Amino acid sequence: MSSSQPPAQFTTADAFARIFSHLKLPPMRQWELYSAIYDLRQEKLLDMQEYHAAMGAMHAMIKPPTPPPPPIHVLYSKASPPIISPETVVRLCQKPLDRPQTGWSTQLLRITETLVAKRSPTPAIATEARTMLFIRQHTSIPVADVHLIFSMGDMFFYVADYIPGGDLQYQWSTLDVPARQSVLRQTQRYLEELRSLPPPGDSPGPLDGGVCRSHWFSEDGAGPFATHQDLVDWWNSLLPAEHDCRSHSNDKEERFTTDYSLVFTHGDFVPRNFILRDGTLWVVDWEQSGWYPEYVEYATIAWDWGIADYTTPADWKEAVLAFFPDYSREYQLLRKTSSLAYRWYTREEPSAIVARSREKLEAKAMALDDSHARPKDLVCLFLCTLFIVAGTSNKLPHTKRSPMN
Repeated sequence: MSSSQPPAQFTTADAFARIFSHLKLPPMRQWELYSAIYDLRQEKLLDMQEYHAAMGAMHAMIKPPTPPPPPIHVLYSKASPPIISPETVVRLCQKPLDRPQTGWSTQLLRITETLVAKRSPTPAIATEARTMLFIRQHTSIPVADVHLIFSMGDMFFYVADYIPGGDLQYQWSTLDVPARQSVLRQTQRYLEELRSLPPPGDSPGPLDGGVCRSHWFSEDGAGPFATHQDLVDWWNSLLPAEHDCRSHSNDKEERFTTDYSLVFTHGDFVPRNFILRDGTLWVVDWEQSGWYPEYVEYATIAWDWGIADYTTPADWKEAVLAFFPDYSREYQLLRKTSSLAYRWYTREEPSAIVARSREKLEAKAMALDDSHARPKDLVCLFLCTLFIVAGTSNKLPHTKRSPMN
């Protein structure tokens, strides 16, 4: 497009800005106007200042307006006004000082010399912060003080004190015998205090209710469960059925029951969640805590091996498990459920998952002509079979996929 004479309104930058601010053009007309401005410049009917002013006005006109920041809702503040504003917390989370621990969490950030912030798109973060307040109020367990809990859009944040020190996971091997005995005495006392807290009722789960989250409930969680029986029924639904050919005879009567008490459970009571500071053991990461059957804490400690080079000290584990009754039977039952619960979590009943997988496998087998079956098809069939067996029999070892701290 070209023009021998520019329109009168295209003579000054002020005129461009004024006209473009009132224009409401459909997308096709916008590109036509871009082309017209370019042609006018090519024919030297616009000087460079006018050209840039016109293009800038066009960009401003078609650029979508910057949405306002999501609203902030303060859910708890220890002081009024807060020790730090939510807006400042969000800004500091963009450029934190460092991670407060040597672990691999991307949620926990040190935002000042004395404060850390934890953020997550799930409300479990707010529940964790309230749990820390609850533990500080009802026990003598050293827990970081929470100063602020808030949400911004679909993100949740809390701010707590930064606890300097070293993770017990690394510190344990450097401790002498008296120091180790001191740590174990503190660990035993913490467990006794947690397990002596009276439950509010018969509903298992987090302090504020809601979805149960840990290795035993899948990455996405499970529940909420209205009663202890509902939780037991869900776990039992993940165990092999009695008529299942993969079940051994001595497994048929092995089921979860409600014969055990609901006790307060940390849910991830492992050395990487302890900070040793001047001989005192501080406990962090309460995100998976709540009211659960008394064997769950034992099972979590027994099952944990750490991550990569961040392994759980075997002698620490052995010493701490001695503080519990023998829950090895329940631990083995939880291990049987963990494959379906953790790998194939879905809203469907576990039996439906297995049935559907078998139907697909049988259909694949029937489609293969034994006399003309290709090696690739046979390998595919073998791998499908192995996947189903490994996922449902729970006889093969499986790899832990730890949730983030």
